[in-house]
Amino acid sequence: MSRLALCLAMAALLAAAAPARAAETCGRDCLIGVADRYMDALAAQKPAGLPWAATVRYAENSVPMAIGDGLWGAISGHSKTALKVADPKTGEVAWIGEVEEHGQPGFYAMRMKVVDGRIAAVDAVIRRLGGPPEYSDPTTWRPDPAFGEREKTPLTRAQLVAAVNAYLDAMQGVAKAAPRFAADCGRKVNGVVTTHGPGATGGVEGCAAQIRAGVFRPVEAVRARRITVVDEARGIVVAEGFQDFPETLDIYAGKPAPAKYPSSLGFIAAFKIKDGGVYCVEEISTALPYRMPASPY
Repeated sequence: MSRLALCLAMAALLAAAAPARAAETCGRDCLIGVADRYMDALAAQKPAGLPWAATVRYAENSVPMAIGDGLWGAISGHSKTALKVADPKTGEVAWIGEVEEHGQPGFYAMRMKVVDGRIAAVDAVIRRLGGPPEYSDPTTWRPDPAFGEREKTPLTRAQLVAAVNAYLDAMQGVAKAAPRFAADCGRKVNGVVTTHGPGATGGVEGCAAQIRAGVFRPVEAVRARRITVVDEARGIVVAEGFQDFPETLDIYAGKPAPAKYPSSLGFIAAFKIKDGGVYCVEEISTALPYRMPASPY
């Protein structure tokens, strides 16, 4: 190999490695620290002091907007009991909790991209009072304690992602999907337990039982999925996307439909994987126009 060819090959290798090194310059504590600073600045409506990148992408409920718009002008506080998940390998961090707008509480989930310690993008899902889907009191919401536990035998990143995708595939009716569930698997949507008790989806209790019973048949697709944060030590995966509900007549086979119009749910959800299967899900989702496009970020 000539010297020129060798130099070009080395340059290509260095360029390919650069994004990974850049992402890992901000470790887990660093990423969570940036997220905490961001939430405090958001609650104070003071974006100027944050470490912004030269170019920033920002969206709320899939609508791109400028920093300072939307929630920035209405927020009056945020919870102190958030679920925070960081991924130094991708430079992504997620924050799930509660915010208040003019004193009215609502559920809030965001994922943030941090490059060289600077905020490059923020994508938020905000579930306010009124309308579908499920909704409980945001001020009483607490993340499942299992999210704080480290796994004795951690799965690989690929195995964690596969576990989440298998569940989401099963929700949209993929025939070959083979989701695995840990004992006592549970799912909450906007603070409402949807796998047990009166809020159980379709009146069926249990994660596996709901898949077998087809209670998610109204979901046409779990679309535009993004696996944004993976914490291998704690077995946590954060996913974002849309659940599309076409509300076609054949879906309900003469049964009353929960909604009378096509719609989509935009969601950010944290999955705890335990014993090789989905153990608990904390989802924040809100109703959006049918087949709402994903935000650019």
